[in-house]
Amino acid sequence: MKKSTLFVGASIAALLHTGFAFAQNGGIEEIIVTAQKRAENVQTIPVAVSVFSAKDLAAAGITNIDSLQQIAPSLTFTRRSTSQASALNIRGIGTQSFASGAEPSVSTVLDGVVLGRAGMALTEFTDIARIEILRGPQATLFGKNASAGVVSIITQAPADSFEGTASVGYFEGNEKHANVNVSGPLGDKAGVRLAGVYSDFRGNAYNFFNNKWANGSRKIGLRGKLVADPTDDFKITFSLDHSYAHDDCCGDVLGANIPNAQWTNVFLPQLAPVVPGPTNTAIKNDFTPLEKDTNQGASLQLDWSVADHTITSISAYRRWKAVQHRDGDFHATGANYVAALDILQHDVGETRFKQYSEELRLASPQGQTVEYVVGGFLWHTNNDDVFERSVVQCTASTLPADATTFQPCRAGASTFLVTSGPAAWNTQFDNSAIFGQGTINVSDKARLIAGGRYIHDKVEFRHMRTNNPSPGPGIGAPVSLSGQTSKNGWSGKFGGQFDIADDVMTYATYTRGYKGPAINVFYNMSANNLTPISSETSDAYEAGFKSRLADNRLQLNMAAYSQKYKGFQANSFVLLNGSVITNLTSAGTVRSRGIETEFVWTPVNDLRLSGGYTYNVGKIVAYNCPSTLSAAQLATCQAHNGKPLPFAPKNKVTLLGDWRLPISGGMPFNVNLVSSYVYTSWANFDIDQTP
Repeated sequence: MKKSTLFVGASIAALLHTGFAFAQNGGIEEIIVTAQKRAENVQTIPVAVSVFSAKDLAAAGITNIDSLQQIAPSLTFTRRSTSQASALNIRGIGTQSFASGAEPSVSTVLDGVVLGRAGMALTEFTDIARIEILRGPQATLFGKNASAGVVSIITQAPADSFEGTASVGYFEGNEKHANVNVSGPLGDKAGVRLAGVYSDFRGNAYNFFNNKWANGSRKIGLRGKLVADPTDDFKITFSLDHSYAHDDCCGDVLGANIPNAQWTNVFLPQLAPVVPGPTNTAIKNDFTPLEKDTNQGASLQLDWSVADHTITSISAYRRWKAVQHRDGDFHATGANYVAALDILQHDVGETRFKQYSEELRLASPQGQTVEYVVGGFLWHTNNDDVFERSVVQCTASTLPADATTFQPCRAGASTFLVTSGPAAWNTQFDNSAIFGQGTINVSDKARLIAGGRYIHDKVEFRHMRTNNPSPGPGIGAPVSLSGQTSKNGWSGKFGGQFDIADDVMTYATYTRGYKGPAINVFYNMSANNLTPISSETSDAYEAGFKSRLADNRLQLNMAAYSQKYKGFQANSFVLLNGSVITNLTSAGTVRSRGIETEFVWTPVNDLRLSGGYTYNVGKIVAYNCPSTLSAAQLATCQAHNGKPLPFAPKNKVTLLGDWRLPISGGMPFNVNLVSSYVYTSWANFDIDQTP
């Protein structure tokens, strides 16, 4: 369990023309989003969506997707020891997995392009226009891996006239950020925008082995966008981006003690002066954590206006390379005793990922009795992984047990197993879909919504692992495996909305979410993992209202929801040759229920208060227990039922205040006093409920 965390921060920012967007009358500006694949006022759509502009992000000090959870009450982010296994959770639902044969449940979308892995989004935000967080299943219009929600990132468009901005920031922990962008027209029919970002962070974990900070990062990002309008009815948008990150991340910080003799007598003394516990922020790793990511992409969007309809095509290619080093034994010495916990384990891996996608859709004109969006989607990914685990273990000793009650190991008096296990595997995903969603404007106040998506998924893999000289802790036997699975599925949405007043809208929807099948393709894959993991489906009910009150000075939105997931794809921990490894499994049926509240309030001109509260109860309804288990094993398995979901805090509060100080004399900048508060309650990190 993770102890409740509290963050309170205050800063003064003097930036050129920055701060929150205040309407001319001191009220709240209208926010336009593309949550339903067309430009709409966020207050008029029947979707629970949180929207944060570039000014919102700057005022709150949000520079990357890791920190986005500080202002999004229903979002949590989990950074694992590798970016490949890091994941987003919305309403307590997400997929954390090292397996390359599984996709995340929360989809990350960059300018309309789905990112195939959550780790591809772990870059510094560059020239962001806004971020939309769509809560709950969004598989009808966004498809792919959106069974729990979507984080949609929209970057800035070129400006109509020349402009340029630059900003620098310095923060506690020797953290530095710098941004620069320039934009302007290219003749009468085109515009261009170029942006760059640099960040450097010392780290938040101290490594007592080398007396240096760890879990830090150094990142650089470049982005370019060209928009051309050769005719009044045709628009071209071409985007390029490149980012590189060199992180000494992520060392596993130990937050709990295991009550056994090996832990107390052998492991803890070697870990000193690190003391595991809820407040621990230190490690002792002799193999320095490392993560090097290179992320590149290009997309071409074409928009045609034909008979008041809009045809949109988005063609995209992306590639991602990630190199990881991990100290798998968590401490700096090892193989000193005949004890399963006292080993040396070092992991080195590399991922090379490529994706191709094409989306084509047709949007009807707005303001008609029937409005609709229909389209098709094609997707292919190719994932190559190489990984090697090296282990040293003392398996026997002629020396008598010492005060630890375990036998010490010394050269000449003990037997040491020195082994390594290199492996390589390839995983490919293919997805095709057709989709559509329509709105019937029954009257000026009432609307009905219906939509659906038909999906075909195919997953195939090849895997080979060799050992030298033989299997060791956390290293399976040599294998040569291959296989594939395919599945047809569907998702859908039905509901209605009604305007109680001009600025108060209510809605209720049912959504059927879907995420395709998976295969547990990972380093320690064996013949037992060949059986495909079933697709993940969900039934989600939501009711809410959106309102603008007090002469447009108060925006208050609420949503109540109940989501049940069947075939929930999740990680569990299992033992392999005495070492704990992760295993992707179909965990059975889980449920997430709760209430979300978000508000924006401008009580007086130049003062803006915003925030939200989420109460969420995520629990395991019926854990998937195999029929082959013994009575004792079945009882242990069924003990999961009723337990909380991992990464699902019950309570989360976010508050943000921005006061634009009155400055006279026509100064060319604003001074804003900003303060933020975040509270997250306890959360479990393991579906098996271990400490």
